[in-house]
Amino acid sequence: MHFGEEGNTGFVRPPYVRVLADMIASKGASTILSDANTLYRGRRVKSEDHEKLALEHGFTPEISGGKVVVPDETNKDNCLSVAINQKFIKKASVLKLYKEADVLISVGHFKGHMMTGFGGTLKISAWDAQAARASLHSTAAFLPRST
Repeated sequence: MHFGEEGNTGFVRPPYVRVLADMIASKGASTILSDANTLYRGRRVKSEDHEKLALEHGFTPEISGGKVVVPDETNKDNCLSVAINQKFIKKASVLKLYKEADVLISVGHFKGHMMTGFGGTLKISAWDAQAARASLHSTAAFLPRST
Protein backbone atom coordinates (compact mmCIF):
# COMPACT_ATOMS: atom_id res chain seq x y z
CA MET A 1 0.00 0.00 0.00
CA HIS A 2 1.03 3.63 -0.20
CA PHE A 3 1.59 5.46 3.10
CA GLY A 4 1.76 8.87 1.41
CA GLU A 5 4.51 11.35 0.78
CA GLU A 6 5.50 13.94 3.37
CA GLY A 7 3.06 16.86 3.24
CA ASN A 8 0.63 14.93 1.02
CA THR A 9 -2.81 13.45 1.66
CA GLY A 10 -3.02 11.15 -1.39
CA PHE A 11 -3.34 7.84 0.45
CA VAL A 12 -6.10 5.63 1.83
CA ARG A 13 -6.88 6.80 5.37
CA PRO A 14 -5.79 4.48 8.20
CA PRO A 15 -9.33 4.05 9.65
CA TYR A 16 -10.46 2.62 6.28
CA VAL A 17 -7.53 0.20 6.38
CA ARG A 18 -8.68 -0.75 9.88
CA VAL A 19 -11.93 -2.13 8.44
CA LEU A 20 -9.91 -4.65 6.38
CA ALA A 21 -7.52 -5.40 9.25
CA ASP A 22 -10.47 -6.16 11.55
CA MET A 23 -11.97 -8.52 8.94
CA ILE A 24 -8.59 -10.26 8.61
CA ALA A 25 -8.28 -10.54 12.42
CA SER A 26 -11.77 -12.06 12.61
CA LYS A 27 -10.41 -14.94 10.48
CA GLY A 28 -7.55 -15.51 12.94
CA ALA A 29 -4.83 -13.86 10.87
CA SER A 30 -2.66 -10.80 11.40
CA THR A 31 -2.15 -7.78 9.14
CA ILE A 32 1.18 -6.40 7.99
CA LEU A 33 1.01 -3.08 6.16
CA SER A 34 3.87 -2.68 3.73
CA ASP A 35 5.21 -0.45 0.99
CA ALA A 36 8.44 -0.46 -0.97
CA ASN A 37 11.10 2.22 -0.74
CA THR A 38 11.44 4.72 -3.55
CA LEU A 39 14.39 5.72 -5.69
CA TYR A 40 13.60 9.44 -5.70
CA ARG A 41 14.43 11.85 -2.88
CA GLY A 42 12.22 12.10 0.15
CA ARG A 43 11.42 10.22 3.32
CA ARG A 44 10.51 6.99 1.53
CA VAL A 45 14.06 6.15 0.38
CA LYS A 46 15.22 4.42 3.59
CA SER A 47 13.08 1.87 5.41
CA GLU A 48 13.49 3.47 8.84
CA ASP A 49 12.40 6.93 7.62
CA HIS A 50 9.61 5.41 5.51
CA GLU A 51 8.20 3.55 8.53
CA LYS A 52 8.34 6.73 10.66
CA LEU A 53 6.44 8.63 7.95
CA ALA A 54 3.78 5.90 7.86
CA LEU A 55 3.32 6.21 11.62
CA GLU A 56 3.09 10.01 11.34
CA HIS A 57 0.30 9.55 8.78
CA GLY A 58 -1.64 7.43 11.27
CA PHE A 59 -0.66 3.92 10.22
CA THR A 60 -0.25 2.76 13.81
CA PRO A 61 -1.58 -0.60 15.00
CA GLU A 62 -4.15 1.24 17.15
CA ILE A 63 -5.58 3.24 14.23
CA SER A 64 -4.96 1.05 11.17
CA GLY A 65 -5.04 -2.38 12.79
CA GLY A 66 -1.75 -3.52 11.30
CA LYS A 67 1.97 -3.42 11.87
CA VAL A 68 3.99 -1.33 9.39
CA VAL A 69 6.94 -3.15 7.78
CA VAL A 70 9.01 -1.58 5.00
CA PRO A 71 11.65 -4.15 4.02
CA ASP A 72 15.18 -2.82 3.54
CA GLU A 73 16.21 -4.08 0.12
CA THR A 74 19.84 -3.15 0.81
CA ASN A 75 19.85 -6.09 3.24
CA LYS A 76 20.24 -9.08 0.91
CA ASP A 77 18.50 -11.32 3.47
CA ASN A 78 15.27 -9.45 2.65
CA CYS A 79 15.44 -10.25 -1.09
CA LEU A 80 15.03 -13.28 -3.32
CA SER A 81 16.03 -13.75 -6.93
CA VAL A 82 13.11 -15.09 -8.96
CA ALA A 83 13.49 -16.45 -12.51
CA ILE A 84 11.26 -14.60 -15.00
CA ASN A 85 12.92 -15.79 -18.24
CA GLN A 86 11.24 -13.28 -20.51
CA LYS A 87 12.68 -11.30 -23.42
CA PHE A 88 13.83 -8.25 -21.46
CA ILE A 89 13.90 -9.46 -17.88
CA LYS A 90 15.49 -12.80 -17.04
CA LYS A 91 15.25 -12.61 -13.25
CA ALA A 92 13.77 -10.24 -10.70
CA SER A 93 14.81 -9.22 -7.23
CA VAL A 94 11.70 -9.71 -5.09
CA LEU A 95 11.23 -8.70 -1.48
CA LYS A 96 10.97 -11.88 0.60
CA LEU A 97 8.11 -10.47 2.70
CA TYR A 98 5.80 -10.50 -0.33
CA LYS A 99 6.84 -13.93 -1.59
CA GLU A 100 6.39 -15.53 1.83
CA ALA A 101 3.00 -13.98 2.67
CA ASP A 102 0.04 -16.37 2.71
CA VAL A 103 -2.22 -13.70 1.17
CA LEU A 104 -1.61 -10.29 -0.40
CA ILE A 105 -4.33 -7.64 -0.38
CA SER A 106 -3.47 -4.48 -2.27
CA VAL A 107 -4.96 -1.27 -0.93
CA GLY A 108 -4.50 1.62 -3.32
CA HIS A 109 -5.97 5.04 -3.80
CA PHE A 110 -7.39 6.00 -7.19
CA LYS A 111 -4.68 7.68 -9.23
CA GLY A 112 -3.24 8.03 -12.64
CA HIS A 113 0.25 6.89 -13.50
CA MET A 114 2.19 7.49 -16.71
CA MET A 115 3.06 3.80 -17.10
CA THR A 116 -0.10 2.07 -15.88
CA GLY A 117 -2.92 4.53 -16.48
CA PHE A 118 -5.62 4.46 -13.82
CA GLY A 119 -4.24 1.41 -12.13
CA GLY A 120 -2.84 2.52 -8.80
CA THR A 121 -3.55 -0.86 -7.20
CA LEU A 122 -1.98 -2.78 -10.09
CA LYS A 123 1.07 -0.52 -10.09
CA ILE A 124 1.45 -0.78 -6.32
CA SER A 125 1.22 -4.58 -6.44
CA ALA A 126 3.93 -4.81 -9.09
CA TRP A 127 6.24 -2.14 -7.69
CA ASP A 128 6.10 -3.10 -4.03
CA ALA A 129 7.00 -6.73 -4.55
CA GLN A 130 10.26 -5.86 -6.25
CA ALA A 131 13.26 -4.30 -4.59
CA ALA A 132 13.70 -0.57 -5.33
CA ARG A 133 16.78 -1.14 -7.46
CA ALA A 134 14.79 -3.61 -9.56
CA SER A 135 12.17 -0.89 -10.04
CA LEU A 136 14.85 1.28 -11.57
CA HIS A 137 15.71 -1.46 -14.06
CA SER A 138 12.06 -2.01 -15.03
CA THR A 139 11.35 1.70 -15.56
CA ALA A 140 14.60 2.75 -17.26
CA ALA A 141 13.09 2.40 -20.74
CA PHE A 142 10.31 4.85 -19.81
CA LEU A 143 12.40 7.75 -18.56
CA PRO A 144 11.68 11.08 -20.30
CA ARG A 145 14.16 12.06 -22.98
CA SER A 146 14.73 15.43 -24.63
CA THR A 147 15.47 15.68 -28.33
